[in-house]
Amino acid sequence: MELGAFLAGLLLAETEYRTQVELDIEPYRSLLLGLFFLTIGMALDPMLILDEIGWILALLVSMLAIKAIVAFGLGWIFDLEKGGRERFGLLVSQAGEFAFIVFAAALALGLLDSREVQILSVVVVLSIALTPALDALGRWFERRVAIVDTPGNQTKLEDTGGHLEGHVVIAGFGRVGQTLAKILCSQRIDYVALDLNGDTIMRATRRGWSVFYGNAASAETLKAAGLYKASSLVVTLDNPASAARAVKAARRINPDIPIIVRSRDHAHGVELEALGASACVPETLEASLQLGGQVLRTLGLPHSTADHIIDGLRSEDYANIRDLGG
Repeated sequence: MELGAFLAGLLLAETEYRTQVELDIEPYRSLLLGLFFLTIGMALDPMLILDEIGWILALLVSMLAIKAIVAFGLGWIFDLEKGGRERFGLLVSQAGEFAFIVFAAALALGLLDSREVQILSVVVVLSIALTPALDALGRWFERRVAIVDTPGNQTKLEDTGGHLEGHVVIAGFGRVGQTLAKILCSQRIDYVALDLNGDTIMRATRRGWSVFYGNAASAETLKAAGLYKASSLVVTLDNPASAARAVKAARRINPDIPIIVRSRDHAHGVELEALGASACVPETLEASLQLGGQVLRTLGLPHSTADHIIDGLRSEDYANIRDLGG
């Protein structure tokens, strides 16, 4: 019956009714999933688990190791990127819920006895429970390989920052930092970007960006990036506390350097300017101004008129920030 239900689900998933079926079962999915694992747990004998704990752990480790090695080898054969191979191997190393259906069929056919089914079921349950930990370990491998094995990090930050002068230091290389880097590249202006996200660094360095792993709130990292010879620092970090620490650290190293900071709103901008930021760009303000300009143009106003209105509001709002900052 279990195998029949599984096959029926596969067939429905390939029909034009799959979306409606998925919506119909959505309210019951969590309940049925919990009931499924509850029935599995109730079928297990705790005393048997304690008696066979050695075999259970040996089978668990063997299964995870063998499947991880095979998956890693397939990743290498199919040329998955470094770091991605390890993560792929760890993610598919555990057993799946379909194993319970296979065990039930094997028990019915007499291929396995109840004791063996219970031992194997415990191994499957433990491997499923380890999935979040294996995923976290895979992400760690991917980040470490990204940091160590990408072109940008083979050249030390100190070497790049030490040879540049008049460059721009970018703290944070998310969407805002990447857009800024494109603008600087279009004008042939040198820059050094810092970020703590290994995935971001891996993708960026493969595209030729000058990005390095480093904490922009660390004075030593900013010195290595050549902040004392830079023309400006742009802080694009979306975390307010990290942005504040970066501003304070930069101001201690170079009291005269212009520091432009991305802020969340007016109040956040005032706080950052009090810490030493030269100028703040509130993301909520810019988004609302761009949205307002688009609305005005949609309503039929000439582009020049809409731009003039938005520029006036922008000047007024930034003047308010400077006044509040004293």
